[in-house]
Amino acid sequence: MRYILWAEGSSDAGLREVLNWLLAQNHVDVSEAIAVEHGDYPTVEDLLEVEWANLLFLHKDADSDKEENGQGPKTRRKQIERNVKENFPPTVCVVPVQETEAWLLVQTELPLASIEIQARPKEKLKAILEEKQGCPMNFKEFSRQRTLLWAQLAQNPEALHRLESLPVFQQLVTDTTEAIQRHGLTQH
Repeated sequence: MRYILWAEGSSDAGLREVLNWLLAQNHVDVSEAIAVEHGDYPTVEDLLEVEWANLLFLHKDADSDKEENGQGPKTRRKQIERNVKENFPPTVCVVPVQETEAWLLVQTELPLASIEIQARPKEKLKAILEEKQGCPMNFKEFSRQRTLLWAQLAQNPEALHRLESLPVFQQLVTDTTEAIQRHGLTQH
């Protein structure tokens, strides 16, 4: 099976590692997973004219845990769902409360209750990595570390268990499972 992750930015491409794990949990064999940035294609229609997929993940950070001012996970999901067309492949919304980097924080000692509502999780993650490393990190090194953290997360059962306990990630699990079952994407 081939899927596309239409992500907000290049730093979200690592999310494929977790999506691959999630699909494997649903007995789906991923043959190819591509990540493209919103900036590469102005609309999903433009993307689908160039690329094809059996499953489409549309990512947009909620930027808040509050459902106001066009933000919040439920509001963002509705915004995404309004743009899903009948001719699209099965589509799953990926809507972290803040930024996807918050999900990487499950590999730290932060309490679970604070992870999804963590203000500026990208900055928090960078600060944790710099403290661990003992020196400041430039953008290139931070990007490299983030990529490693996504791969480590997908291989770490304890961290995955913590991730699965986050309500918004649970929604992603449910939506993915339903899309797979509804469209017969499991391997037999």
